[in-house]
Amino acid sequence: MTNKPLEIFYSYAHEDEALRLELDKQLTALRRQGLISGWHDRLISAGTEWAQEIDSHLNSADIVLLLVSSDFLASDYCYSKEMMQALIRHDVGQARVIPIILRTVFWKGTPFEKLQVLPKNGKAVTSSYWQDRDEAWFDVVQGIHIAVEEMSSKSTHSPLAYGTIVQQDTGDIHVHDPIAIPEPTPLPTRFLTMTPEELLQRYAGEKGNLLELQTEAIAWTLPQVVVFDNSRAHLPMASISVQPDKVHPEYLTPMKIEGKSEDILKEIGDQFHDSTTIRLNGIRQKGNSLTLIVSKAHYLQYIGTNYAMDALLKEKGWTRSLREIVHPADTLCRLEESLLANHIGIGVLVFTADNYLVIPIRSKEKVGIWRQEISPSISGATSYDDDMYGIKSKAGPISSWMREGREELGIDNSDFDSDSDIFLGITRELLRGGKPEMFFATQLHLTKAKLEQKFNRAKDKWENKELQWLEFKNPLTPPTTEQERTQLLQEFLRLLDQYKHLLSPPARANLVLWFKYMWNS
Repeated sequence: MTNKPLEIFYSYAHEDEALRLELDKQLTALRRQGLISGWHDRLISAGTEWAQEIDSHLNSADIVLLLVSSDFLASDYCYSKEMMQALIRHDVGQARVIPIILRTVFWKGTPFEKLQVLPKNGKAVTSSYWQDRDEAWFDVVQGIHIAVEEMSSKSTHSPLAYGTIVQQDTGDIHVHDPIAIPEPTPLPTRFLTMTPEELLQRYAGEKGNLLELQTEAIAWTLPQVVVFDNSRAHLPMASISVQPDKVHPEYLTPMKIEGKSEDILKEIGDQFHDSTTIRLNGIRQKGNSLTLIVSKAHYLQYIGTNYAMDALLKEKGWTRSLREIVHPADTLCRLEESLLANHIGIGVLVFTADNYLVIPIRSKEKVGIWRQEISPSISGATSYDDDMYGIKSKAGPISSWMREGREELGIDNSDFDSDSDIFLGITRELLRGGKPEMFFATQLHLTKAKLEQKFNRAKDKWENKELQWLEFKNPLTPPTTEQERTQLLQEFLRLLDQYKHLLSPPARANLVLWFKYMWNS
């Protein structure tokens, strides 16, 4: 099969248009062989939004040619916009950036200094080093041809799962204890079999409600329906309250799916320990307050419903999966109408006092889902008996995260800096049939070294194989300057690039909501 031509994007200052035209002619042989196609801003049609068109081609290009000159370096748009965006994609392997020195200029110390420039030895195309300009262009085209052959042989057109993640030059950001990233496990359990791409297609009617992150550097769509996004409302923690459902105080598996739930529990129920959970029946928002309407449920009811959405036990006479029964259309039903157990899951990003993000790698054994993947720093199920009437003003899901923190990480309640607690949002996870998840971020009074000591004594340490760490500058202080925004973006993209193949769906959602909260402040 013939590969499609690699798209080349010309990033140049208009003062150098004559040189760009010369290069375009020199690349004719590669175009005629079907190896490349070129794009530059002079191809924008009349009436088209030029900035959007440039962004689109810059994000789809396989090769970005930086045509470097004093005018290029002096252009804010070429340097700060096009070049930086191209380098972001280069660093994570989504594109190849090739600087071409057109006219003699001092370029040492620029972000592209680390790259191999053309022509050879960094001698400008127009310099007297070359006998004539065609000789310089020959050297440039030869270098581009080599890059094209390398990229074509490596099949670089395959997209990343969950959309495009791109990485910017990260400067002095420290990643501690890096780990090898294996390919993601295809199935989280035998009864949850749909891939993210399949979920997005299956629930196409939810397209406008999905959790997305769109910046100049990132285009990411997750199979999570947003119920409440706090990145703009910025409701404080005190605005969340929990109210037991007086009409339906306890969840009972509906008759419509009761038989199937029983079949599932006969298959796998003995692998799990039962406990009470908090089921989310609905959400009531009034002004700046958010009330969660909840009832008591049981963990095994979740195993027999949300945890087995794609089960098809043909030996039991099944002809349809639970997903097909409870979601016959391409949308989720409302929480109030759901037949599933829908216990609230908790995800919390935890930062130490010295600004390290806690990154747990889950164990291979004895955990129900997301084995050997990265979870939020604290994660787990809510417990009705333990959490509903816990710490005053922290009842329900908030009490849950403090309990999980004690059990998983060995953290005492007093170790949390409650002034730093941030509510990020609520989603419904498509994989588990719209199971609700609440996400938060917080900081500890503990340093990384102290937390490591406590983790070694944690009651449920076995749930996590190990802890990884990533240092941030100001992880819970929204940026106010362009420099601070750039720093935040660099840190976030470094995290995604380092760990993207290990991030579980809850971890992805937690990180996206945290970044949006910080970015939109």
